[in-house]
Amino acid sequence: MPGKAKLSDFLSTRVSSDDEMLRLIRENTPPKLNGWLRILPESWKDHWFTRPPEVRSLYYQKLIRWSSFLAYHRSGCTQGLPFGLYAKWGDVRRRRSEALATMYVAATTTIPVPIVLDLVPHPRGSLIIMTRLPGKDIMDALDRGTVKPREFEDKIRDWLGQLHALPTPDRRADGDAFGPYPDISSFQQGLYTSIAYEHHPRLQEIGKKSYAKRHRISFAHGDIHLNNILVHHGKLSGLVDFECAGWYPEYWDFVVAYYMGQGVEKWKETLKKIFPQYSEELELEKEMWPVHMEFARWKTIRRYF
Repeated sequence: MPGKAKLSDFLSTRVSSDDEMLRLIRENTPPKLNGWLRILPESWKDHWFTRPPEVRSLYYQKLIRWSSFLAYHRSGCTQGLPFGLYAKWGDVRRRRSEALATMYVAATTTIPVPIVLDLVPHPRGSLIIMTRLPGKDIMDALDRGTVKPREFEDKIRDWLGQLHALPTPDRRADGDAFGPYPDISSFQQGLYTSIAYEHHPRLQEIGKKSYAKRHRISFAHGDIHLNNILVHHGKLSGLVDFECAGWYPEYWDFVVAYYMGQGVEKWKETLKKIFPQYSEELELEKEMWPVHMEFARWKTIRRYF
C-alpha cells in the first residue's frame, strides 16, 4: 500500500492537525470497500471530503442520533450506524491515536480491522467514522463452544505474533505526564507511581526474575479482551479498539489480556499456551493488580501514543 511508510512515520511522531489526519486517512483508505461504500462514485466521496470537518461532523452527529433512535447497537462512546459503519468519539489525542494505530495495523498485517474513513471534531473531542466488521464479541461463542479451541488459539497466536513483529520506530512520539520512557526499566518503575510506597519492597522482590530478563519493545494492541475479538459463523472475524495501542514491553499484551479475562478460564488457559515464557511477568502483575489505583495505572501504561 502506498501509504505504509508515511503512516509508520506518523506513528512515531505527532499528527498536529485535522487536515494532516484527513490526508493520511485518504491515502490509506483501500480503493475497494465493502458494502454500500463500494458502489459510491469516487467523485461523490471526493466532494464529501471537500466539506469542512465541522460540517461533516454535524451530519455524522445527526446520523448517530438517528441510529440510536432506531436501536442500532450502542456502547459507551461508540454507536453502530447504517450502511455498515461505526462511530466512536472522545478525547482528541486518543481518537487520533486509535485512528493511526488502526490504519497502521491494516496497512502492515493481515489482521481484519476496521477501515478508518474519517475523523472530525466532536463536542466531546474527536469523532472517528469507520467500517463495522461482521460478527459479535467472542464471549458468547466461547461459552457455547461454537469456536474450536485449537482454531481460536492458532488465530490469536497469529494475530498477536503479527503485531509484535512490527518494527519499532527510531523516533518516539512526545509523551504526556506518563511517558514516553527512555527504556523498559523506566517503564516498569513508572508503574509504581500508582502504588502506595509500602508495597514497593515486596513487589520489587517478587519482580526480580522478571526485571532480570532482557525484554524487547514491540507493538501491542494494549487492550486485548474478549469484547474486542469478534467471531462470525464460528470463525474469528476481526480485532477492534486500538485506543491503547503503542510500543510496550513484549509481554504487555499477555499480562493485560490475562487481567481483562478474569473469570474466563478458557481464555486464560489459551493465553498461557500462547505465552508460556512470561510466567514471572504474570506473577508480578498479579501481585500489582490488587494494590494499584485503577485509573492512575491505566494512564501510566500508555507508552508512545
